[in-house]
Amino acid sequence: MKSPDSPTRNGSYDLWFNLYKLKNCWVLTHPKIASSFMDEYASRGASASLQYQIQFGEGFKYIQSCHASELDPSTQEPNFSNEWESLLRGEEIDKKIIFLTRNPIHKFITGLLQDIVLPQLNPSIISTPWYLESMIDEKHDPVLVDSFIREVEDGRIGDFGGQALFPDLDVLEGKYKDLYESTIKHTLDGYPKESGFKAVYDSIQDGHRTQLQLELYNFIIDPPTGFNIKAIKVVDIHKEDLQLILESLGEITPQAILNENEKKKNIHERSPILQETIRKILSEHGDIINKLILPNLYGWVNLLKIIYPTDTSDKKATVDNPIHTLEKFQSKQYLNNPFKEYSDIFNPEFYFSWMDRTYCRDSLYENTIPFEYNHKKD
Repeated sequence: MKSPDSPTRNGSYDLWFNLYKLKNCWVLTHPKIASSFMDEYASRGASASLQYQIQFGEGFKYIQSCHASELDPSTQEPNFSNEWESLLRGEEIDKKIIFLTRNPIHKFITGLLQDIVLPQLNPSIISTPWYLESMIDEKHDPVLVDSFIREVEDGRIGDFGGQALFPDLDVLEGKYKDLYESTIKHTLDGYPKESGFKAVYDSIQDGHRTQLQLELYNFIIDPPTGFNIKAIKVVDIHKEDLQLILESLGEITPQAILNENEKKKNIHERSPILQETIRKILSEHGDIINKLILPNLYGWVNLLKIIYPTDTSDKKATVDNPIHTLEKFQSKQYLNNPFKEYSDIFNPEFYFSWMDRTYCRDSLYENTIPFEYNHKKD
């Protein structure tokens, strides 16, 4: 493998982002990188958000398009294009521009879950004769399958956005563990082993799986000539507290988010059981997934090296110092072995351990407690 100090561009893609207009800053991100949080943060009501779609051209040298998101198509184009042109001339602007990033492996897994698994699973599907037959064909005990179906049906407590909460489970009896895994795996039949290398590669650039960490890294180390790079801030959403960063810039956190914090609930996070199950299933294809994501992983760890060269965290993130501790950052990664020292966060080999099947957290599964459900979404 190449050194993480010398990543190469992984192709020519549209440099598009979700753009959020706040009072004192612009935030650019992609789906599955705090996008639901930003939707809520920039919300102007139940269905309106100050969100735009922006597309850069030729390595951020110009803005190809900027338009309102589908959430609020009547919204006029923001002033971002003028601000970006000012930066290209080396000038100062009043607002900070923040690009968000995260571990591309973790982003890919959660994006695959969002785009492929969840649309195919809900209690209605579990209740069909097709599902019963499919699981029996997978050699599961018919009595256990029938019990599983009844637990799902009886445990349904409501819908979120028109979709039932299964399979986003908070609690799962250990006896259903293998059956639950087969249920999730059924939605991924043929992916990616029956797809060509190019098809799988292209799929990473679609929907919630979009990856541009390498392009962002290249922009930071080699911006257009004369560009005022000091106006740009890159934030890893698991290394820094985004809410605290925005507050440090004078933004006011919406009450709805503060209420969620008080309840210590993150409605935009999928349950550990669902995340662990999809990770375990995809680990069978870990080699090809790692190969596909490798350039972006190198881009990402080099971004970490630039943004967080040393550990400046305190015991708890604050407005004055929103950096998370090494332990907090590690808890958000799929690691089979813990970091031994701070510099380990720059070593790609640690992140490759996501595919180690011995990582499986059996402590997630209960032996006696029945299904429970939660309104977690993202």
